[in-house]
Amino acid sequence: MEITQLYAISVGGILLFFILVNFRPYIEAFLRAVSLPASKHLTYPRIIHRHRYLGL
Repeated sequence: MEITQLYAISVGGILLFFILVNFRPYIEAFLRAVSLPASKHLTYPRIIHRHRYLGL
């Protein structure tokens, strides 16, 4: 691998890090908004359906 490719990968990683730090509040808000519906459809049915009194 050439030295210029290593520099490009390093600079790209640093820029990606700064972009993620800059958009962190938006990413956290998105994850909070998606977390409950995802749990509702993926996790809760498995737990509730296996329960003796609440399941089907």
